Amino acid sequence: MPSKQQQIVEEIIKSLESGVANASGWEAPWHGAVTPPRNIVSNVNFTGGNAMWLWFASQMYNYSSNDWATMKQWNSVGAKLKKGSKAGLQFAIRPIIKTDDETGDKYAGGFATYPVWNKDQIENVPPEYVDDPEVELEFQANQDIDDFIKSCEIETKHSDSRRAFYRIKDDYVHMPNKAWFKSTNGYYSTIFHEYVHATGAEHRLDRAGISQKFRNEDVYAKEELIAELGASFLCAKFGIYSERQDDTVKYLKSWIKILKEKPSVLWNACADAQKAVDYLVERSWVKKELSTKHEQEFENGTKIYSSNLLYEDYQHHTSNVNYRRAV
Repeated sequence: MPSKQQQIVEEIIKSLESGVANASGWEAPWHGAVTPPRNIVSNVNFTGGNAMWLWFASQMYNYSSNDWATMKQWNSVGAKLKKGSKAGLQFAIRPIIKTDDETGDKYAGGFATYPVWNKDQIENVPPEYVDDPEVELEFQANQDIDDFIKSCEIETKHSDSRRAFYRIKDDYVHMPNKAWFKSTNGYYSTIFHEYVHATGAEHRLDRAGISQKFRNEDVYAKEELIAELGASFLCAKFGIYSERQDDTVKYLKSWIKILKEKPSVLWNACADAQKAVDYLVERSWVKKELSTKHEQEFENGTKIYSSNLLYEDYQHHTSNVNYRRAV
């Protein structure tokens, strides 16, 4: 019987294959998410691979809520499972914490899965856990995002050219002028995508998909997956929809190929995407205003980032603008 992680990859592949068959109507699990999946009882956001998978689980089971918790947590606040509800393939991954005998340091000595239940499956939810976070679905410009972009210290140029890209050699992001975009969300989704690419530069995170001189199709496809996921994580952080880019569909066959050959690429890409987001946030004003909450915090005060754990373990709706992207 395949592991739960393998089952997740198989479900993701099915979704990608449906995108190949019906490109115009297809949405990736990470598109359209307005908020990160969160543990509603502890009020902690899921990140990395856990965020990606719980977004997908909500889509697969048609949940309207993005709030989750373990059954023990739901019971602790007086809530209970609705009759007929089933767990399905919905769970999160957490590390098995071990202690080094010589140094006493804590480290992740493997991983375990634990089931989580969506709020749609629960009844008798106390009033303080009923309302979803308020998000702004329609807006023109978002000053918080604009300030974040400026504080990331990545050179950005705008012009009437309809191409969005990260220029590796000269280390800058080029964006079409905002007037070319059909929506504000489309603009922010695109610039986040390119900023995630920029984090892969040799003097930043030194990611193979950017810093490696000769990149084959698989390396390039993985880099695009990292940028897609990272952009969605950033959009969710700021409470806006992540919109599908024009050229997302052209990578579907490459993503299917590499996931079938090496399923761990999915988790590795999620980890790298979260590392990119953490890198940008750590160097911006958002570090103070929107400090990232991680799902693993331990009694001794040790906090282990899910992005690092997954990495070590395995180590946008319709088109927004008519342009071609070059990494």
